[in-house]
Amino acid sequence: MEEIVPFSRGQLPDGDRFDIQMTGITLPSRNYHIRRTGEPIYVIEYVISGQGHVACNGEQFSPKPGDVYILPPNTPQDYRAVPSDPFEKIWMNVSGTLCDALYREYRLGDRMLYPNRPVRRLFESFYTLCRDNKANPQFVSRRGALILHELFAAIADDPSAKQCSVQSAYAQRAKNYIDTNVQNNLKTTDIAHAVGLSASQLTRCFLSEYGMTPFNYYTSIRLNLACNLLRNSSMQVREIARTLHYADEHYFSSTFRSHVGMSPREYRKTFR
Repeated sequence: MEEIVPFSRGQLPDGDRFDIQMTGITLPSRNYHIRRTGEPIYVIEYVISGQGHVACNGEQFSPKPGDVYILPPNTPQDYRAVPSDPFEKIWMNVSGTLCDALYREYRLGDRMLYPNRPVRRLFESFYTLCRDNKANPQFVSRRGALILHELFAAIADDPSAKQCSVQSAYAQRAKNYIDTNVQNNLKTTDIAHAVGLSASQLTRCFLSEYGMTPFNYYTSIRLNLACNLLRNSSMQVREIARTLHYADEHYFSSTFRSHVGMSPREYRKTFR
């Protein structure tokens, strides 16, 4: 069963720019099955509940609740409900040069399935607009185009990518803190507290962004600074250890040897 709001060709003004063939809500039905050989429309659908299988232009996928899929114009399409758990969905079939431009500019042609997009409200707004304003086609055309633009922008906004950027920002903040405080005696908990994460959260973010733990990075640039002081200053080894807040000269020398492969004094001799 479907609740459909159809439009005849030419009913909306400036249909070459933006046209609506129909919009609707598909209620769960184990026999639901649509097949197209290639129509000049964008099929844009949001799965509310249940499951289905979609085949389009040689690709196959199974959208789940919260997913959106966009089937491009002039492609063979075959989609159906899973009989044991048929999907409920809300959808629109649209066309026009505006659709083409938005689809291209938001780079939605790279794939068809967009998981976990919080856009149900936009689909419902579009459906309600069309259902309640058929007597005012100019308003439907203008407002519908704005909703479509907002919808395409929201579909293109990948939540997983956003999460990655948040993690990247925390890792960058931690790196900056370490760079600024390299001469201090830091622990991972100190760095995590400075950026507002737990030590385990920070380690995961930092490892993902830089391929090493924050403490390993801290140790690395701390020893790089030690190497610079050994090459370019007359400071004694114990003074360098004290400057970099190592517990004592012996611990500094032991750490230096394990990372550089020679003692601080041996390292200095190679540059004198």
